[in-house]
Amino acid sequence: MVIGERTFGKGTVQQVFKDQQGNYYKLTTAEYLTRNKNHIHGIGLTPNIEVKKVKENDVQLSEAIEYMKDQL
Repeated sequence: MVIGERTFGKGTVQQVFKDQQGNYYKLTTAEYLTRNKNHIHGIGLTPNIEVKKVKENDVQLSEAIEYMKDQL
């Protein structure tokens, strides 16, 4: 269950490596997938319940807590 806004779509993990000559390389070492093995990089996730984030208070968190209470 995803509650909130559509995610950005960052679906990769990258690490920086340094070789013996002092050169640096950025290498993708992992990738985030959905449980159905779908790639999310550049696509993002659409929430099941969309709630816009408001800076004054965390409406997304409050909505998520209410949802979880209803599931119990």
